[in-house]
Parts: sequence; structure tokens; C-alpha cells
Amino acid sequence: MASKSRTESSRAQPRRALAPKMLLLALVGVLAWGVWRVLGPGEGSASKTVPGPPMRPPAISLEQTPALAPTLALPMTATSAAPASPRPAVAPVTVLAPLPLASNGVAPLVGITSAPVTLSTQILRVSAPSLSLSSSNTPSAWEPRGATNYLEAQIALAGLGFSSGSIDGVGGAQTAAALKAFQLQQGLEQTGWLDRNTRKVLILRRPPVVSYRVSADDLLRLAPVPETWVGKSQVLGLEHETLLERLAERFQAHPGFLRRLNSAVDWAQPMEGLELTLPAIPPVPARRAGLIRINLAGRFLRVFATGGELMAHFPCSIARRVEKRPVGNLQVSVTVPNPDYT
Repeated sequence: MASKSRTESSRAQPRRALAPKMLLLALVGVLAWGVWRVLGPGEGSASKTVPGPPMRPPAISLEQTPALAPTLALPMTATSAAPASPRPAVAPVTVLAPLPLASNGVAPLVGITSAPVTLSTQILRVSAPSLSLSSSNTPSAWEPRGATNYLEAQIALAGLGFSSGSIDGVGGAQTAAALKAFQLQQGLEQTGWLDRNTRKVLILRRPPVVSYRVSADDLLRLAPVPETWVGKSQVLGLEHETLLERLAERFQAHPGFLRRLNSAVDWAQPMEGLELTLPAIPPVPARRAGLIRINLAGRFLRVFATGGELMAHFPCSIARRVEKRPVGNLQVSVTVPNPDYT
């Protein structure tokens, strides 16, 4: 019995020593199979991977919240699809057509710039993109049409007496207020947006920009303004310090917008005869006003005709101290054009 027991033990011992080797071999095989599945066949393999169809980016629909709609005005850029119809107190939605795919299956960036976005509690302003302006500056060659962007809208509104503040080609709170005033005059829904119905009646009757040649009078009396009151009292007049400041005031434009419009101009050393591109502000026809109403909360001034028709709209600054704000009905007794404050 003892010899039989030793024989069976000697037979089982090789089998127990072989089991770990088989298990290790199986694990190596599984790992090799997993690596082959992840990396795929080598370059020398006969099998090839057939590329699948390119993946298109998902459609994105953007919509402003109703709470922000009355105080926001976003630039609208013409796309291949028509803009959505306006809805009350909701920002219009611009639907973008599917972007074409490049050879590598990645959609190229179309119309996307690195313009900074500044957000405050009252206004959302987006820096103006590259301007697309008409090359014709001859009014006779211009065919009247509806304004298609905020630059054209601001210029057309200024010609009708509805000021959006400094013209900059960017939608903002003051532009929205001017559009609301124009929509009120035209009997449209007061959305404050450059929507489809507004573009139909806000007609641009001349090119939005015009060529301008700097004259000697433009450069006359340009000088720094003294900082102290005593120094200011010793000069002949407190006029403009730079040509950029003078033209910005004369053409109702923001200095930064004029810089973008004339990017190759050295404003530090302007010369007589310099050719510039400036916004073409149509003259506002003179009419007799019957009532001027100042909205303290909205910070704007509106002019009405004797019959109650809205004639003009202007943004205005209101005194910070409440006790300095006159409230009630006031009577204009004397008007002085171009007053001399000296």
C-alpha cells in the first residue's frame, strides 16, 4: 500500500506543476488577442480598414431666454437660411445651414472670428465683424433697399431722426431702443430687433459709406485740451484734440469703428488730402415739434409732432443725483442755436 501511494503521488505532482504554466499561457494569449483587436493589423497585413461615412456636426439651435430679450440686441449675419419670424419678447433664432465637410471629415469654421464678447447686466455687445460695404458711393447708382445689418440700420435710422448713439455697426441697448421707436412709429411690433418686418420698411436710400477727403479746415485748431480749469480758461476754445475725435463727432460714429473702417490710416499723423471712408448720414428734414418727452428710466428722449406723431428719438444721459432730475411738465421759453458757453 505504501508503494502504491507513493506511485500515485509521483504521478499527480507533474500535473500540479503543469497547471500554472497552462494558465499563464492562456493569459498571454488573451492579452495578445486584445492588443491585436485594439491596434488592428499591421501595415504589412493584407486586411484594410474601409473608412466610414464622415460624421456631420449636430445641428445647434440657439435661443435667448425671454427675460433677457427686451435688453439684448445681437448682430444678425445673413446666412443661407432665412431668419426665423420674430416672436414677442424672445430673441429671433438664426438657423444655420449644414456646414460643408472638408476631405478629412471636419467641418470648416465659417464666419467665426475671435471677436471678444462683453456681457453686462443691461447689454450684450459683440465686436463688429469684418465689414462688407458697397463699393459704389454714388447715390444715383444706388437702388433703395431694406437694411440688411446693424450698420445699415443705424445709418438709416439716423437719417430718419432715430439715433442709436454712436454708429458702430454693433447691436446694443441703444440700437434696440431706436428700433423700438421706429417700430412704434411704423405700427410694428416693438421687438427692438432687426427682424423681417422691420427690414422691409427701414429703407436704405443711399450707400452706407462715402469717400471723404481731409481738408485744411479739418486739421485747423487741433490741439490738446488743458487738464485744469485755469488752463482751459486761457485758450481760445475747447475744440477737438485729434482728427479722429472731430470726424467721429461730425459723422456720429464711434472712434473705434472709424479705425476699423480705415485700418491702413495713421491717425497720429493725418495729412491734408487723406482719403477716408466714413458713414454716409442722410440729412434729417427740419420739422416743428409739439412735445418733448424724456424717459428717465429708459434714458432716452422722444420728440412728438403737434398731432402726436413720433418724430425723433435720442439716447440721453440722466443726472445721477435724483434731486437734480426735474419731474413734471416744463415749458421751453428760449432756444439758442449753437450757444457760446464762454
